[in-house]
Amino acid sequence: MKIADKATSDDIAQGTDDSKWVTPKGLKDSNVGYQIGDILTTIRTDLGDKWALCNGASMDRNAFPELSNVMPKIPYPWSSKTISGIYITDSVYANGYWVVSGYGPDDSYGYIAYTTSITSSWTVKQINNSSILHITYQNGYFVASSKGTLLYTTDPSSNWSSVVDQDNYYNFGRIAYGNGYWVYCVEGRYDSNIFYSTNISGPYTSISLWGTSANTAPIRSVRFVNGYFVACGSKVVETNYVPSHQAIIAWSANPAITWTTKTLFTTLTAHNTNGNVMDIAYGRGIYMVVTNRTNSNGATPTVGIYYSSSLNGTWNYKQILQMAGAEGYTILFDGSLFLLMAFSGSGSYNSYAYYTPSITDWISYTIGSGRCYTMSYGPNFYIACPYNIIYYSDQTKLKLPSISTDQSYNYIKVKE
Repeated sequence: MKIADKATSDDIAQGTDDSKWVTPKGLKDSNVGYQIGDILTTIRTDLGDKWALCNGASMDRNAFPELSNVMPKIPYPWSSKTISGIYITDSVYANGYWVVSGYGPDDSYGYIAYTTSITSSWTVKQINNSSILHITYQNGYFVASSKGTLLYTTDPSSNWSSVVDQDNYYNFGRIAYGNGYWVYCVEGRYDSNIFYSTNISGPYTSISLWGTSANTAPIRSVRFVNGYFVACGSKVVETNYVPSHQAIIAWSANPAITWTTKTLFTTLTAHNTNGNVMDIAYGRGIYMVVTNRTNSNGATPTVGIYYSSSLNGTWNYKQILQMAGAEGYTILFDGSLFLLMAFSGSGSYNSYAYYTPSITDWISYTIGSGRCYTMSYGPNFYIACPYNIIYYSDQTKLKLPSISTDQSYNYIKVKE
């Protein structure tokens, strides 16, 4: 036998060459072709440092890079941290800061809290006299939305400038930036108006996207995705006192010119039914929106997604959650996964983080009690924030499977 004909561990793992020879030690070291991420059931209690017991423990991703590639980052498991002095409405990560927005314990004044490390201390800061409902980061600015006021800064620890709405009554929605324009919607208005400017400080010009109606025509969100501003919302039109609830999107590359509108679905019947498009994300060549709908009196509310490869194309539907009090508000794409935040309940609530490794296969985790409207992500972390609690998923850790078998042990291969 020639040493050159001796099979390597890779040769044994591949199992495709029948012309090389194997020593007993080589066979033992190769674990008979097991690859990283494979699970082995045995009555033995020690397989060496290439294997880890499947006991649900956490491991450092950096210490096991090959296993890390097999087990991609997902929003799980979750830990929590309480921040005193603020009830949280939204969150964002940018420029090394985690920033959350919200309001004080008496439902007054507008606060933010910020930190450079989720698990360390957070600084709570009042920046407005009204509740802060949204926080985002666009074109070098942190931008916070409040009642009648839009606030912005390049550094959350510094002073914030403001833009005051002429009505000084409605709540600003999120603001989006793209193609040289700033665009925002105003929650609670009945006229489907968006507002745009080439400067964050204004002045802003308004344009109605799908007109007014007998009841409401609100815009819930505006995002800049794949070169387009996309507005999400609904319109209620009554015919012979029977309302038609139309869930609508509208889009334009230039907010100052024509917007194209499309109705994704319509719910008919009683006044307390509804159909809304709440938010949009784009990734992997797919546009995806989160929707809320109730089809008839007493029906169980449903959270779902519509998705399409073209804004003006055919949109397909997938139900995500159907439960009493179910509502979904935010959908994101983190570069790999679509992420959706929803909650359900009546009186007491649970919040759910959803993610999808494909378009239609969604996995959910109950992250905690309370109504959580949004999720955000940054380096190595996902966070979701109901009330004054920050739930966070630390992606620097790998969570091993937890598998038990009667009178035996399960191991996962972690390295060659």
